[in-house]
Parts: sequence; C-alpha cells; structure tokens
Amino acid sequence: MEAIPKTEHSSSLQNLNIQTDNLPKERSLGVTWDTEIDAFTFKFDLTLEKPHTRRGVLSTVASLFDPTAFVSPAILNGKLILQEICKSNSAWDTPLEGPILQKWKQWKAQMGHIDQIQIPRCLKPNYLQVVQTAELHTFADASTSGYGQCAYLRLKDKANHVHVSLLASKAKVAPLKSVTVPRLELQAAAGAVRLANKIQEEIDIPDLQKFFFSDSTVTLGYITNTKERYHTYVSNRVQTIRSLSDTNSWFWVPTEENPADLVSRGATPDTLLQSSWLTGPTFLWTEPMVFPSQPQVTLNPNDVEVKKNSTSFATLQNKFSLDKNLERFSQWDNAIKAVAILQKLLNKQPVSDLKQAELAILKLVQQEHFPDEVHMLQSFQPLKRSSALLKLYPFLDNNGILRIGGRLENSTMLSYEEKHPIILPKSAHITTLLIRHFHNLSGHQCREPTLANIRNHGYWIVNAKSKVFQAIRDCITCKKIRGRPCHPIMATLPEERVNESAPFTHCGIDCFGPFIVKDGRKERKMYGLMVTCLSCRAVHIETLEDMTTDCFINALRNVIEI
Repeated sequence: MEAIPKTEHSSSLQNLNIQTDNLPKERSLGVTWDTEIDAFTFKFDLTLEKPHTRRGVLSTVASLFDPTAFVSPAILNGKLILQEICKSNSAWDTPLEGPILQKWKQWKAQMGHIDQIQIPRCLKPNYLQVVQTAELHTFADASTSGYGQCAYLRLKDKANHVHVSLLASKAKVAPLKSVTVPRLELQAAAGAVRLANKIQEEIDIPDLQKFFFSDSTVTLGYITNTKERYHTYVSNRVQTIRSLSDTNSWFWVPTEENPADLVSRGATPDTLLQSSWLTGPTFLWTEPMVFPSQPQVTLNPNDVEVKKNSTSFATLQNKFSLDKNLERFSQWDNAIKAVAILQKLLNKQPVSDLKQAELAILKLVQQEHFPDEVHMLQSFQPLKRSSALLKLYPFLDNNGILRIGGRLENSTMLSYEEKHPIILPKSAHITTLLIRHFHNLSGHQCREPTLANIRNHGYWIVNAKSKVFQAIRDCITCKKIRGRPCHPIMATLPEERVNESAPFTHCGIDCFGPFIVKDGRKERKMYGLMVTCLSCRAVHIETLEDMTTDCFINALRNVIEI
C-alpha cells in the first residue's frame, strides 16, 4: 500500500493507518468482505422499510444477492413466502394479512442475525501444509418445499491434516405444478453434477476427485440401473447425470448427515450457525474418510417411471395394433424401413424388399380398420349395405390388398395402381404419414395438388379431402410459408391528437433529406424540417442548410414567430 501513491487509493483507504487502524469492509455484488478477519459476511438492511405487499416482498427477497449461495437456506424461506403469496393470487399492492403476514415479519426478524455468519475466504488454512489430495463432495436433496445442492472442498496434506470448506450451493423452490418427490430428488441430483463441473472449471485444481451424495435410494436406483428404460422426464436427467459423472462416484447418505437437507427445506441464520452447514458433515473430517454404511440399492420394476414393454411379435403377419406401434414414426420412409428390418430378422433373409414391407403395412392396416369387409371378400360374400366401402366396389388382389373396383379394367393408358387404388382408412396413423410424404413431394402445395399426387400413386383415402386439409393445416412448413402476420392492437391516441386546440399548439417535428440544390455553379446539400400539428394535421416546412443544432433552432424560431 505504501508503494502506491495516495492519490490512487480508494476513498476508504486514503486516511487509513494499516499498522493501527482496523481494515475496512469491502462490498461487492451483495457480499461483504471483512478484510480484518479475511472472511465473507452478509448484511440484511432492515432500515429500508418496504410495504407488506406482494410487490414489497418481491423487492425485499430480490435485494438479497448471494452469488455463491452461501446463505441460500435462509433466503429460501423468503422465496417460499413469496410463492405462497403468488398461490393466493393476491394483487401486487394488496396488504398482507393473517398468518402470511406473521411469517413475513418473523422471517425479516430472523434475517437480522445473518451478519453473524462468516465464510473464510481462504480455502487452505495456515495449519495445512502442501496439499496432497483435493476432493469435491456435492450433496443433493429435495422436499415438497424445494430442492438444491451444496458442495464442499476437502483438502488433505501429507501429515493427514484435513480441512473442509463450503464452496457453493443452490436452492430453488418446488414448482407450483405438482411434481413427485422422487422426480425432485432426481432433478436435484442432475443439478449437483452441473454444479460440481462448474466448480471444477472455476477453481482449476488438477486431479480433483468428485463424489456425490443423495439420501434418496430411488434416485440412486435410477442412476445405477442400466437394464430398464425410463419415461422422458427421468430418462433425460439420468442421461445428464451419467454423461457428467461416474455412476460409481454416487453414494447414499442419511438425511441427518446430509447438509443439502437445509437447502431443500430452508433454515434460519441461527440454525445455520448451529448446524454443520459451514463445515460439512462429520465423516468428511475423519481420516481415513469412512462413508456411511450403504444400503442395497435396487430399482423397483413396478416403478411408475419405468417403461412397460408388454408387446411382443412372433411373426409380422400376426394381428396387432399397427398404428399404436408405428406412432413413434413421423415419416413414411422410416416406417417402411423399420418394418423391412423386422421382416429381415423374422424371416432370416439377408435382404428385405421395401415394396414387400410397404404391402405388409397396408395389408395389416386394412385388416385392422376394415375387418368385416376383408372377411366378407375372403369368403366370397357380398358386403353389407351399411359398409362404408360398398360404393367403391372393393376386391382383394393377389397379395390380399383391398383395392377399388370400377370400369377402367380395359384401359391401357393407366397403370394398375391408378385403375385400382389401394383403400386406406381416414383415421389411421399410416394414412397421415402417407399424406405428409406426398405433400412434401408436391412441394407443400395446397389440398388439390396433394390429393392428386396421392391418387396418382395408387392410394384412395376414405373422406380424403378433410384428412388432407387437416394434415396441411398441421404442417409446420406450410404454417411458416402461409402464416398470417400478427397485427398488434394500436395504442390509444394521446389527448393532444383527439382534443381541439389552436393550430400548432401541439406539434411534431422531423427532418428529411438531403436534397442536392444548385447555388450558382456549386452544388450543396439542403435539408427540410417538417412541422405538423397534432390536432388539425396542418403541415409547415422550413429549409435547413445542415443538420446542426444551431440551424435547427433557427428554423424552429421561424416556425414559432409565424
């Protein structure tokens, strides 16, 4: 400090005697650094009294900025009160009443003790010699109130001296939409691996070992199990955990030894001081470190998050709900390829024909949606009068495909598919895939070209017009191309525009140009100043030699004098 000129010192250090005076406290991003004890502290200013309304609660909670979330359990209680106010649909400026007001006053009184919490800035104390191993221990927990994570750095020197420091934490309130606790526990675990990787990038300690802890055996079962498939919510988060961490680095910890329990439920500043929040659980301080006894973690096969695979295929020709099994496909070509591969595996053939796969799909769809018609034609019986296909004169071809009859049998100009199109039901998912396919081939044209393309390729869809119209309406590309622009509602006109007044009492001004004009033999730029009356819409124009302020003021004075 003596080497730096006093003129370069901050205002708090210019008259400071380092030898005798106490060092000042520096504040940055909501956190106070007490340079005398080299620790981070917090201060909750109760002098700024804000109204006891939803707006005042939000302002107070948002004013507590804790970037590393050292005191996140204490702030979480304030967020829970704000969430409870939001659930009640209270207006922004409606005064709080009853129990919610008492909770708010009690929380503010408790936050007055937050200045007693001190977080040492240095992670390596003086008694620790050369660090031999560095470990990052991250804990996760969730409850019906909230969920979160906390991370601790464990350092050990060659003399087996151990020190554990709180690095960071995160706390979030549970969403308003009802979510099960196992899902929240899994969400907290996914946040734990992201927090650990972020810390590893920031502290830049080589050979940092990472360990993760959760008190939920269900979550550990999701992470360690590799045989079962999960629904989308669980599957995405399990994939995140496995990609960012090693499954062998996850351990179970009892709830009473899990410091993240404070993050998920909230705690007062006094509770944080009395608990192991700042120092971590006791087993981290033992050397050698002994993890809590691990229970046997198994995944319940009847868990609601586990997908049930109950469908089996003995042969492709077996009758089953084809639409239900092909709903995962959004393109006709992909569906044909999948069935072709299935045919290849079942028939043990080196190659499977795509055309045969397409015919197999169409045949099974017809058998599923037109069972009575197929049965009557196979037994050479006439169709019932109530049949929707009666007027189409259907018949079965050599492959058992239901086709349209008619009087075009002797035509040599049309192909067999055009003379006798394949009949498809309106409600089948395969029909939707076919419409999308030919709609794309037609260049996303309107209904008639798409319908003509379908019929030219030998398909006849029952009530096709409405089905094609629905498919085109749901087409994302067509929505982008033919979508109507959104016209916003115009704002209310100002009172100067709608009330009578003397001309040019209220006016608007704007400059335009430049225009090239001749001055003798020279050419120069000229501009215009347009003044319009807001009431009667009269217009007055003045000339400007340039766009400087002085020139504009002179032109404006001419307008005022007129």
